[in-house]
Amino acid sequence: MGGIPSVRTDLPVPRVRRFSDRTSYGDQANVFGLLSPSIFSQKGIHESDFFDSRPKEEVAEIFRNIGVNIPDDTFEEVWKLASQRHPKGEVCVEAFRNVLDEIQTSSLRAS
Repeated sequence: MGGIPSVRTDLPVPRVRRFSDRTSYGDQANVFGLLSPSIFSQKGIHESDFFDSRPKEEVAEIFRNIGVNIPDDTFEEVWKLASQRHPKGEVCVEAFRNVLDEIQTSSLRAS
């Protein structure tokens, strides 16, 4: 038996949500998120923002603005590795951060 799922992942989330739209697209916070919001949501940053593809200059600016100073050659290496993980060579903040973490972890283990 089939029916309409309670979370409609088969439908795209509308850009403008109407008050009368009672459809659950799975993008709303749960009780834990409402009672203990992350520091990012307190600053108006949605989780999906970390997964949006961004140009190299914007990723560099984001990391500079949060106090992560990366030498240019290291940045280029991390960017190259992060872009290889996406079929189209696109890079998002989360992919860049993951690669940077892996490089830092491996250099700590080597020391």
